[in-house]
Amino acid sequence: MKKFSDETIIAKARVNLVDVKQAGANQVDVAVDLKDEKLITHNYAVTFRRDGMGSPWVPADITEISSM
Repeated sequence: MKKFSDETIIAKARVNLVDVKQAGANQVDVAVDLKDEKLITHNYAVTFRRDGMGSPWVPADITEISSM
């Protein structure tokens, strides 16, 4: 079970998505690190997909990588 809601993880990933410079890609994985109230870092990968150049990026999958 994820510590953070999908909405929180996706919101953070969208901020990081701005930095992605893969113009030709239609799928990209964005890393997200979030700390909980106990200062444990939770790492997630959010996969975004789009139909083609100029199409909006849509979150397709969230994977929890680790919690430390």
